[in-house]
Amino acid sequence: MEKYYCDNCRLLYNEEEVCAACGILVTKKIYIEVQKHHKNHNGLDASK
Repeated sequence: MEKYYCDNCRLLYNEEEVCAACGILVTKKIYIEVQKHHKNHNGLDASK
């Protein structure tokens, strides 16, 4: 998943746009990897 963030406020956005908090153009990109958790593979209940 690719997101953009405001270097000043650290708010996340889905695309390049003007930051709602400070008015600076949001241009920095980050990549977020989302992983699915499985129940009881390590003895813990992931639903809690």
